[in-house]
Order: sequence, then C-alpha cells, then structure tokens
Amino acid sequence: TDSYVTIPEKSPDGDVVTVITDGAFYGNSFVRVIEIPSTVTSIGLLAFANCDQLVYLSVDADNQLFADIGGVLYTADKATLICYPSASSSASIDMPDSVTTICDMAFYCCDNLKYINYKGSLEDWAKISIGEKNYGLYTAAIRFGK
Repeated sequence: TDSYVTIPEKSPDGDVVTVITDGAFYGNSFVRVIEIPSTVTSIGLLAFANCDQLVYLSVDADNQLFADIGGVLYTADKATLICYPSASSSASIDMPDSVTTICDMAFYCCDNLKYINYKGSLEDWAKISIGEKNYGLYTAAIRFGK
C-alpha cells in the first residue's frame, strides 16, 4: 500500500536484487513512484502495467540496462519503451527516434496523454513494433520530427 517504492539493491537476506518479476506491480492502485536500483538487470513482462496511480519511474543513473526519461521507463539504449506511467499529469511525451519497440500495455489507461512528440518520421514510426493494449497511443495525436 506504499505510494513511494524504492526497490532495494539487496534483499533482507543480503542477496543482490537483479530481477523485477513478470507482473510484479501489475494492477497496483497505490504506488505513485517507483525507484529502480542500478543492480536490476531484468524487468519482467507487464511489471508496471495497469498501475492507475503511477506517475513516475526512476532508474538509478548507474544502471547499465535501463533508463528513464522524464519518468518514462526505457531500455538503456532507448530502443524499447517499457512503461509510460498511466497517471502522469503530462499531456505529452517526447519520444526518441531510437525507439523500435513499445511493450505490451506500455500506454495502457494513459488518460492525460494528448500528444506524442516523436523525433522520427512517419516512415520510422511505421517500423516500430507496438505491443498489445497500448490504447493511449490510439487516442493521442502523434507529431513527427518534434
């Protein structure tokens, strides 16, 4: 029921935390902010999906595999957009043209999202592999080359 979750680098037993399992926070209606440590090397499918109060995902700057841009979770190379927080108050996202994949439910229930400012072209956008249930993509206006 915490609204601010910091995933620890080590478990209470002293084991290094490297994995956020499939659906770890799926459907959580309390969490608003999640901090991901540098030790995480794997994030499971739908780990943060359908969290209707989630406003921000933060990744430790020393994490080699994941990163955030303005609270949006990506792989470190910015090729995969993993999760756009559904309760973000921002009306727009600036999406880099490096994105080639958008995960399932990455834009699920993003009611405040009105614009996607995509740095690439329409042709680039057409090449992106878009996962299922990304309803926020279909209700937002996409502006190219922004």
